[in-house]
Amino acid sequence: YPRGSYIQERWFDLGNPGLTNLRRGFDYHVQHGNVALAVTVAGYPLPLLASQLAGAPELIADALTLVPPDSHDAGRLLARYGSMLYFQEADYEGAQQAYERGLVIAQREEDALLEMQILADAAFVDIYNLLPGHALEKVQKAMRLAPDPDHLYSEVLLQYTGATATVAMGDSDASMEYAQASLAPAEKLRDRTWLGRALSGNLYVTRARGNWSLARSYCDKGLETSPKDVRLLAPRALLEHDLGDFDQGQVYLVRLIELLDVNKPAPTLEYGWTVATLGLVARITGDISMFGRIGSTADAVIAMRPITPFVETFARIGKGLMAVIQKDAEAAEEQYHKLGLIRGLMAYLVSGDRKLGLLSHTMGNLDQAAHHFEDALSFCRKAGYRPELAWTCCDYADTLLQRASTSSARTDIGDQEKAMTLLDESLAISSELGMRPLMERVLSRREILRA
Repeated sequence: YPRGSYIQERWFDLGNPGLTNLRRGFDYHVQHGNVALAVTVAGYPLPLLASQLAGAPELIADALTLVPPDSHDAGRLLARYGSMLYFQEADYEGAQQAYERGLVIAQREEDALLEMQILADAAFVDIYNLLPGHALEKVQKAMRLAPDPDHLYSEVLLQYTGATATVAMGDSDASMEYAQASLAPAEKLRDRTWLGRALSGNLYVTRARGNWSLARSYCDKGLETSPKDVRLLAPRALLEHDLGDFDQGQVYLVRLIELLDVNKPAPTLEYGWTVATLGLVARITGDISMFGRIGSTADAVIAMRPITPFVETFARIGKGLMAVIQKDAEAAEEQYHKLGLIRGLMAYLVSGDRKLGLLSHTMGNLDQAAHHFEDALSFCRKAGYRPELAWTCCDYADTLLQRASTSSARTDIGDQEKAMTLLDESLAISSELGMRPLMERVLSRREILRA
């Protein structure tokens, strides 16, 4: 099975027709009594394309009835079954049960390779269920197994998942180690899809730290091999807008939107991340021309079932940013109550606590907003996420100034002094990093405050 992007792309194009061919082959072998070949067909390593392969869990479930429930073959099928059950039906509990059964068999058979594969797939599922801590535990356990070094796919998946989990949890040093470690096996694997993901992991953490030139370098290399990878296009579009190069940022944004135009909305990462990116860009530029696209796409994706928490959350981030920009308190409150899972996490290069603080401010709950911004400050400082820290300082200052205008004289003075301190910090960081739009925003607020 050549794990190249050509295979991934063809499956994306074929979708259920491709699965239909597998089902036809499976049924043929069952009819002719060739159980071994039928099981082999059902265990074909399908790409994890959410909503694109409806019927895959049923195919594997049928194959499981052909083998003893505690056999080695059952263990291999259960590894696939857990992933298909989650990504096609968003059944997290069912997936965990399949993985647990598969792990018991793998350990009994002393099959470290199968155990590593199951743990890698299960950790990846945890990421999509917004459980980075659970994912990291599985990654660390799998890496202690040290099985066949030639099993590159599981190694890349583990390193990439480790990088994704730790960057979300605010451990940027560990994330950098995982991201760097994913590059060598990805290059040996000769799989454009996974090389793109490995490079995107390095892009995330370097961008989060404000190392723009290195982030651009990883992105450029990734786009050479995976020019349609949303994991590369979305953060690059945001990076260019953060630096004030709106024309260049628009180039990547247009490429993102073109991906949406190719297919109808689906509960996939491509749609969730693009909606979130459009919302973040709108907040930087003040351009609301894409609001219609953000709202309609987000609503369509959120309404779809099944949908993973990962994809739904990013669609809601886009909706929430619309509410913030439009100062729509009712819409902000709706999204606030739906986004509790991102508290304490870096959710696609934006602190979950800053996002909740913005929504709280829009709702008019300024004390609640202040608590969220304090958490965001602590998180970003500890993690070394300087661009996000600069934005948090500015947004927190806005809340304090708003609260000062409606508070007693004593609180008014305290909030104003703290707001000025935060604005100074934001200006220092944004000036050093060349974040021109944020610099201009901070300077306008400082002038108002001094006046």
